Parts: sequence; structure tokens; C-alpha cells
Amino acid sequence: MTSDFELSLDELRAVARYATEAAEGVLPVFEAAHPGDARPRAAIETAREFIGGAPRTRLQRVTSMDAHRAAKDAATEAARLAAQAAGDAASAAYLHPIAKAHQVAHILRAAANAARIAEIEDPGAGDRALERARERATPTLIDVLRRYPPAPTGRSRTAQLMTVLDAALREEGSPPLTGHDLRAGFEALGLPVGATVIVHASLSSFGRVEGGVATVLGALREHLGPQGTVVVPAFTGDAVRDPHPGAGADADRSGVPLFHDRLPTLMGALPTAVLADPERLRSSHPQASVAALGPLAREITARQPLAYAVGRGSPFDRLHGLGAHILLLGVGHNRNSFLHYAESLIPNHRRKLRRFPYLVDGERVWVEAPDVGDDNGRHFPGVGAEAEDAGLVRTGVIGAAECRLMESRPFIEFAARRLRERLAAEGRETP
Repeated sequence: MTSDFELSLDELRAVARYATEAAEGVLPVFEAAHPGDARPRAAIETAREFIGGAPRTRLQRVTSMDAHRAAKDAATEAARLAAQAAGDAASAAYLHPIAKAHQVAHILRAAANAARIAEIEDPGAGDRALERARERATPTLIDVLRRYPPAPTGRSRTAQLMTVLDAALREEGSPPLTGHDLRAGFEALGLPVGATVIVHASLSSFGRVEGGVATVLGALREHLGPQGTVVVPAFTGDAVRDPHPGAGADADRSGVPLFHDRLPTLMGALPTAVLADPERLRSSHPQASVAALGPLAREITARQPLAYAVGRGSPFDRLHGLGAHILLLGVGHNRNSFLHYAESLIPNHRRKLRRFPYLVDGERVWVEAPDVGDDNGRHFPGVGAEAEDAGLVRTGVIGAAECRLMESRPFIEFAARRLRERLAAEGRETP
């Protein structure tokens, strides 16, 4: 094979160490799902031997392939990603010195997988995992990465996370984004001045931002102007939930907090910044609240039903009625909570029960409320991609972040139709 550049053994060991650290962190996820399968652990062990100074041998290739077979056999997305990360750790010893974008996956995919695993349970945890991955990257690793073209843009959430991490590492040492850069990016994307917009964002996706999340929120509000309203999801289902579903009334649930207006959210840095603003308003659902800043904040947050918290009569319904825009900053459609609203409108939607503590006449009781079911990446990314192909989504790049802007009314009309068709194709007919 012809080489485009040189890769020393020390450089390969730096790449293997980076991938292995990510894989080790998520190995327990696989082993909890498949306790009798030692293939991913064996791959990590051979990677560690190489990192420690052992020569490259056929064993790294064999254990890598075994771990990837374990990924194909895995019962859950998280277990599959964890096994794949272990396979990548072992195969890093054989990173090819050819200037092809697909080689970047051998450097960064394990870390992107770890970030995806983190956000499956906690949507805000993916950003934090990417930030830790950025901090772990050594100058040697970044130097190796820069010899390759940028990571290709993919439609899977893991591919998107890898693209974000790739861009952030390549920008190490470059000037940070400023408020002016962000405002120019919002204008280029076509975000109207005075708009009402619900925002889902990954702060780390931008790369370095001068002033951090305060600059992002400030630039957004300055661009929108005094007539604009910013809305963010401030969900708390990670904290206000039944820790023992199905365990009966005797199970200890006393540690679960009641929802209150100042309860933190783990939806990311931007929702946290909005919640910290003294002028913001917040809806009152124990698990699915939204927060808003601007002249329409009270109208949007005033009421939210306990049942179908993201459906008719909810803040999402009012945003849809107002013709709001949906803005995705560095995140994909798997994070587009408006798609839950779209699904709630169709008769064959998926269903779940929310359980949370609630005060009724001063007494703490547990409430069960129906809502539209979770997607977990099954249909939302595909529907979003189809909407993009149909010309309903404007796309652009701000800093290192891939950004998407759509008008809620045509987008929801399209998404509801496609979700109904997709779910019917799975055999989910109208009840």
C-alpha cells in the first residue's frame, strides 16, 4: 500500500491510547448487557499491550474483528457502540498512513461512540463527553489527525458527534468564535429577526467560543432583537422519575424530588443559561418543561397538560400555532423535540406512561400520565433527513457546528405524514 505520509510507532501508540481510554470507559455497558461475552475486553487488552510497548501482531487484528462481531450481536445500541469502540482500540495499531477521510474513524470513533452512549440516557451528557475527549487529546494525536482530511459528514448521531470532535480538535490553537461570528452565522442561515425560535444546541460543536455559552445566548438574542423569543427544552425526566417502575407501592421513592421552577436541567449548557436568566419563564410540567425569554414567553409557557406534555395544548402546540422556527445548533434531528409533537398528532403514534411525584391538595402523590413514546433514534433522524431532501430545512456551518433551521408548520406537516407512514409500515395501525 502506498503511503501519503509517515506514522511512527509512538504516534500509533498515541492514537491507540486515545481510543482505548474511550473504550475502557464504556466497556461496562457492553458487559452489563452481555456478561458472558469477553470479546471486547480481549480487544482492549491487546490494545493495552501495544500501548505498553509490545510489537504489532496479528492478535490486534483478530481481537478487533472479534469485538466488531460482538457489536453486530449486541442487543442494544449502547452495547453495540461499546463493543465497536473496543474493536477500534485494538485496530488503531494498524491505522493506515493514507490521506483518506474515512481513516479519521479509526482515530475518533471510539470517543464519539462513548459520547453517544452517554447521551442515550442523558441528552446533555454527550456534550460533556465530547469536552472530556477534547481535553484528553494530546498534541501528538492532534498532529496525526491533521494529516488526514476532515471526517466525512454522516447522518447517524455517532457520525455527527465524530464530526464535531474532529472539527474541535483541528481548531485547537485557532481564534475562538466571537459574538459577531455567531450573529453573522445566524443571518447567513436565514434566521429571521423578530422570530420565535426553539433551540437545541451542543455548545462543544462550535469549537472554542469566546465567553462560552453566554456569548452564544447573547448573540442569538441580539440577532433576534427585542421582538424575538428564545425557547429551550428544560426537561427534567432524568431526576423527576420513578426509580422503581413496576416495583409496587412499597418501593422507596422518597428521594425523588418534586418539580419546582428552579430545578436544574441536564439538557445542556444553553438551557442552563436560559434558566439562569432572571427574566425567563418556565412551564410547569414535572418532566417536560420548556423555558423562554422574550415577549411571547408567557404565552408559550403558561399552560402544559400533565398528559401528552409535548402534544396538543402544550408549549409545542402554541409554538406551532405561532409559526415558530426550529433551530438545531450542532445537533441532529434525534434531538429535535418537535418531532415528538409531530408524532403526537397522528393516530398510530407510539405511547408511554410518565410517572412522577406531584402535589395534590398539599399531599405528595405519584401520577401516571400517558404521552407519545420515545424514538431512541429509530425514525426521527430518517424523517429529518427526508425533510432536508425535500427542501424544508436550511443548513449551514457556524464555527465547527453543523446547523439546521426550519419553519415549524411545513416541517410538522411533513414529519407527521412520514411518521404515520413509517409506523404503519411497521404494523402500527390506528388503534
